[in-house]
Amino acid sequence: MIFMRVEATDARLLRQLAALNYDFIKIPRLGGRDKDTVLCLLTREDWEANKFCKRFKHHVDATPKLEEAA
Repeated sequence: MIFMRVEATDARLLRQLAALNYDFIKIPRLGGRDKDTVLCLLTREDWEANKFCKRFKHHVDATPKLEEAA
């Protein structure tokens, strides 16, 4: 799992992370007085399910499968 801490006022970054299927947990005052923070969480399954990963096939393992020669 990947996680990020983002200020709750950073709407631009939160919108981009939402497009990548991140889950959000808002925690009041984690960034200090009057600064709310959002924890952004992304699991492998959520990554594989996002529209960019499906379109560009980032989740497909590109390494060739090796077989024994003899």
